Amino acid sequence: MESDTTAERLRPWRRHLPALAAYLLLTMVYCHRVVGHLFDHLAGHGGDGWQNLWNMWWLRQAITSGVNPYFTTLLHHPHGHTLLYHTLNPFNGMLALPFDFLLGQPAAYNLVFLFSFVASGFTMYLLAHELGAVRVGAFLAGCLFTFSPFHFAHAQGHLQLTAMEWLPLFLLLAWRLW
Repeated sequence: MESDTTAERLRPWRRHLPALAAYLLLTMVYCHRVVGHLFDHLAGHGGDGWQNLWNMWWLRQAITSGVNPYFTTLLHHPHGHTLLYHTLNPFNGMLALPFDFLLGQPAAYNLVFLFSFVASGFTMYLLAHELGAVRVGAFLAGCLFTFSPFHFAHAQGHLQLTAMEWLPLFLLLAWRLW
């Protein structure tokens, strides 16, 4: 019996790398102002962006301090307040964590923002391809999904709503399990 090497297991994914690279390139083009100001501005027009930046900061504080990230005494001090119904997005916070340590908070926020466009397009591409679309059609489906008005409208500071990659990923996994 042959043992599978990592390269053999990853071989089927190689055919999707050009699409992933294209989504990365298109994201850099569409979001060139964010790329140009990665370290000194937040994507969008402030507002809720500052709250989402606080969310990332708070998740970092909670994780590094070993406290519950879903409760803070920084709001409604001294009694504190639950964050269960707050727009806290643990995935975005965890994704931002290494970039926060290495590059600072604005860059971490902006990289998570850019990731949402690449990941949303790519996961929709994978879903469309799985459902029978040829690669070009699947790529166009991913472009329409990730560069949609909805995505750009929420790019004005609603980082929790720009994380659209979960919808096609969930549908893809549900389809494969069905």
